[in-house]
Amino acid sequence: MRVKEVHNMDENNNTEVQEPQVTDQPKDTGTDPKEDNKLDGDKLVKKLQKRIGKEQNEKHSLQEQLDKANAKIKELQSGKANKDSLDIEATMSKESEKDKEIASLRAQIARRDNIKQTDEVFKEAGLTVSDDVLNMVVVDDEKQTYANVQALIKYTNQIQSGVKKDLLKGSTPRTNGKPTMTKDEINKIKDPIKRQQAIADNLSLYQH
Repeated sequence: MRVKEVHNMDENNNTEVQEPQVTDQPKDTGTDPKEDNKLDGDKLVKKLQKRIGKEQNEKHSLQEQLDKANAKIKELQSGKANKDSLDIEATMSKESEKDKEIASLRAQIARRDNIKQTDEVFKEAGLTVSDDVLNMVVVDDEKQTYANVQALIKYTNQIQSGVKKDLLKGSTPRTNGKPTMTKDEINKIKDPIKRQQAIADNLSLYQH
C-alpha cells in the first residue's frame, strides 16, 4: 500500500496541507502479471493425452470384446455349419444306403418274378428245368433273359428232334441218355450260349 500526497489549500492560512490517500496496488506474487494469463502447453498436452489414451484404451477394449464376440460367433457358425454339413452328409449317406437296399430288394423281387415266369414258359413248352438251369438262364437284363430262354428251347428241340430221328432210324441215340459233361464243367463255361447248349445237351443232369 502506498500513501499518496494530496495538496489542499488551508482556507485560513492559505497554505497547502498534504493528506495521505491510500490506493490499492497489485499484490506481489513473485511472478510477472502477464505470465498469469499464459497457457501451459505441456499441461494441456498431458491432459489431452490422458483423455485420448483413456478413450483409445476404451475403444481398444471394446474392439477386443467385439473381435472376441465376432470370433466366437464365427466359431459357433462354423461349428454349426460343420455340424449341419455332417448331418446332411449323414442323412444323404443313410438315404443312399436305404436307396441301395430298396434297389437290391426290388432287383431280388424282379429276379424271382422273372425266374417264375421263365419256369412257366418252359413248362408250357413241355420242358422241366431245374432251379440251377433257371438261375443261369435268367439274368438282370430282361432282353438277354428272353434270348437265353429262346436259345435253350431251340437247343432242346434240336436234341429232341435228333433223338426222334435216331429212334425212327432204329439207331441208338448219340448220348445213350448219359450226360457228356458234369454240372461243374457246364457252370465254368463263360459263354452263355455255349453254356446253354451244354445244358441242353445234358438235360438229364437237371431233371427233377
